[in-house]
Amino acid sequence: MSIVNIEPLIHGELLATKLTIKLEDTEGNYGEDNVLNVLLNCGWSLEFDQEKLELYNRKIEDVDVIIITDGDFSHTGAVPWLVSRFLADRRPEKFPRLLCTEGTYKFMRACFIDVLENVNFTKTFEYYSAEDLEFFNENCVKLRYRETHTYVKMLKNVEVKTSFWAINNGYSIGGALWAISAGFNTIVCGDKIRIYPSTLLNGTNINEMLRPDLLLLSHEQVDVPQHLSGPQSVEVCNDLNTLVDRMVTTLTNGGSVLFPMDVDYTLVNLLIHLNMIWTTSHLSQFKIVLASPIADKLLLFIGTCLEYLKTNIFHNFIKTLWNPLMDLSKIEIITSLTQVSNYRFRPTVFISTTSSVDFGFSNLLFVAISSYYKNMVVLTRPNESVTKYIYNQKLHDGQLPQYKLQINLRNMRSESGKNDAICAHIALYT
Repeated sequence: MSIVNIEPLIHGELLATKLTIKLEDTEGNYGEDNVLNVLLNCGWSLEFDQEKLELYNRKIEDVDVIIITDGDFSHTGAVPWLVSRFLADRRPEKFPRLLCTEGTYKFMRACFIDVLENVNFTKTFEYYSAEDLEFFNENCVKLRYRETHTYVKMLKNVEVKTSFWAINNGYSIGGALWAISAGFNTIVCGDKIRIYPSTLLNGTNINEMLRPDLLLLSHEQVDVPQHLSGPQSVEVCNDLNTLVDRMVTTLTNGGSVLFPMDVDYTLVNLLIHLNMIWTTSHLSQFKIVLASPIADKLLLFIGTCLEYLKTNIFHNFIKTLWNPLMDLSKIEIITSLTQVSNYRFRPTVFISTTSSVDFGFSNLLFVAISSYYKNMVVLTRPNESVTKYIYNQKLHDGQLPQYKLQINLRNMRSESGKNDAICAHIALYT
């Protein structure tokens, strides 16, 4: 029998939960030393909050294993910083065992490199370097679904073996639930799951959970933050069809659209769906542009995600050798902001990395695109730098609500005493 202590370290949009598994010895006692410490996810924000790092500093010393469910920054962002800390202290051998699926690893590495390149583009970044990413690459245990990793720990001269294996979560490409077999008990933990199949992914197979003794899901509904500078909140759009209709309207009216996004499964979903829509409609006069320092590498990486898609998509590839992830012919890429001038006088859909508009490609594109009233910016997650300036307008005559974005770029006041502002339409899509 095992006792599990669950300690949510970070909740909300960012995720990190510490599991302390107390194991029973041969005499039926639970000694203080007979424990296995597991960190479920290691999230950080793109605001690079120092407070979260101090929290990890206090909690990481006795962690044995880190398990990752998804490869985006909100699930894994603090990993390279922890690596840099252990390397700086000359204790690389003390770094916890890091487990993830092969698909999650690909997203993690792409995300870390993308953030590093974007931040270095506009300011100095001191939290991790390319050398830290190489250590992460060499010391990360990459598993396929249902492949087992056994972790061995000596507890009071007794060798204890704990098994970890990944289960498809049905929600994200390469994402996982983790089953932990400790002693005679099985713990299943993770974040979001989807039981029923989606357009691209199989649903999670609940039969693989083997009736766990404990099921832990760390996901919670995150409220859109409200800010004192704006009287209302931001309306969330969960309907992709409605969003596409609004986007097409913006383009036909001569405006451009910006999606600031992280490197995660949502980016892949959007690229695939927009490519399908552009292929089967009369929208080819409007360009779709992926803007990132590593845009060319991202498209190559996306093409390797086929094995994580629905079974029928993979089987169709075996028969026809057609990989839908390699056929993103409607997506153009730019890896330098000097290339943006090629789209200056034409309505364009820009998909930029990262989701933060405080630095990098998204920062400069956001300033440029939000300055024209016909344009639209679509936020894929709440961004305080933007949403605190958004004013909610009531729905009139069945029209879609429009939001006014107000940014005091120069910190100056006009003769009327009001802040100078720039305007664009804002939508929040999740």
